Amino acid sequence: MKEVISKFIYLSIIIICIFNSTNSYSQTNFETGYVIDLNNDTIKGSIDYFNWNYTPKRITIKALSDSKVTIYNPNNIQGFSVSGEKYVSGIVTIDESPYRDNDLAQTEKPQYRTDTQSLV
Repeated sequence: MKEVISKFIYLSIIIICIFNSTNSYSQTNFETGYVIDLNNDTIKGSIDYFNWNYTPKRITIKALSDSKVTIYNPNNIQGFSVSGEKYVSGIVTIDESPYRDNDLAQTEKPQYRTDTQSLV
């Protein structure tokens, strides 16, 4: 009986590992779009689009010219467009002051940080 149980556990572990390994690959959703680089050149291709709830910190594009995959962030492009959405890189000031009662600081001075973001 113990041998049957240990074989069942061993087989279960193998099946779980197989299913987990097939689901661990990241999904891609390449859609037609373009990137405008800092030299004002337009790079047409397919952008890995995720229907972002927040503006993306980086994008992946597969260029039409050579199928080379390149990762960009708002610091190294002027903007991009995908799925009818246009994003423009811009420097923004973000207020990171605490807002919960327990987290409030003793000072009234706001806590700001500057960052480059893709803006819709």
